[in-house]
Amino acid sequence: MPETDPNYRKVFTADDLVNALANRSTKVIEIMNDLNLGFNEVPVSARRGALRTNSAPLLHPVLLTSGVSLIDIQDKDGLTIFSANGATIRHATFNVKRARNVIIRNLKFDELWEWDESSKGKYDKQGWDFMTVDMTSDFIWIDHCTFTKAYDGVVDIKGGTRNVTISWSSFLGDDGGPNSFVRRQIDVLE
Repeated sequence: MPETDPNYRKVFTADDLVNALANRSTKVIEIMNDLNLGFNEVPVSARRGALRTNSAPLLHPVLLTSGVSLIDIQDKDGLTIFSANGATIRHATFNVKRARNVIIRNLKFDELWEWDESSKGKYDKQGWDFMTVDMTSDFIWIDHCTFTKAYDGVVDIKGGTRNVTISWSSFLGDDGGPNSFVRRQIDVLE
């Protein structure tokens, strides 16, 4: 589909993303740059429709400030969300429900983990998956994506969903470097 097609949307901000997902005719969403989508870091104008608050963080200093959002990609048939330059989505989960023929390509998902002493290792409390594909979604293709360490699952496929392909994607931990996301949490705990 050419960029000049009215169903092709270029997304630069959280507002752009919410508007693109709200438009029933949108077929292609190109993420143009990194997006920090935590509920506290998006403008109030973006806190509607497809973007809503997720479970409140407990301990991670970055997430306590940014908050966490849930991005609904629901009741879509024939939607591509991609980035030509490998943009990063931070502090948000994609919630794909009752969707068909959806492609999510060349995105990096990052900064969605925290230590949780209260759960004793049962990491379902927050329900933070980078992506949940649920409620009989069909023909979902996740391609050339990069996923870092997540609180719960990285990609959670459930609820009668069929025909999901995850190809050429990387599932990384945290490098543990001095300014890594996990290291910032450990430094606060120490």
